[in-house]
Amino acid sequence: IGGTKAGMMGGGGGGAGGGGRSGNINMQFGGGGSVGQTLQTMQGFTAFASAVAAAGVNLDSGGPYTVFAPTDQAVNEFTMAGGQLTPDIISYHILPAKVSSTAFSYSDLTTLQGSALKYERKFRKDFVDDANPGDPADVMCSNGVVHGCNQVLKPSGAGGGGMMMGGRAAMPGMQPG
Repeated sequence: IGGTKAGMMGGGGGGAGGGGRSGNINMQFGGGGSVGQTLQTMQGFTAFASAVAAAGVNLDSGGPYTVFAPTDQAVNEFTMAGGQLTPDIISYHILPAKVSSTAFSYSDLTTLQGSALKYERKFRKDFVDDANPGDPADVMCSNGVVHGCNQVLKPSGAGGGGMMMGGRAAMPGMQPG
């Protein structure tokens, strides 16, 4: 079946061929390993991957997980506006279940942070909170799935500064502080 949103996009500008074949999604975006390994190898998502590692979150074991990974551009815009990728905000991007893009509308989107993401379908696009997930979508991993998104997701009350809200204990692999 193969027509995911990620499979239809090109190779990030400048690469030769192959960008429109959905069979290359995992190779193009680093999928196939664990969620943690995949985040580390996905081009254009290094800022979020670094923040996940710095927060002590281990997505290499356990799971399943669904991660809504903001692009480097989204992270840069967020930090330039005074935001910080706190452990609370990072855990708000992670679901303790494997949810494909076709299941957003009927799945439990409660995050490891404890709050639920809000799904909406408008303008013929999917939205999770105010972000548009799916560039790439459905990067399958051995212990979950990664979806790119165009914004940093913020739990209510976090604002641009990334206020801590107490979701640290639920984060996988974190050491109590």
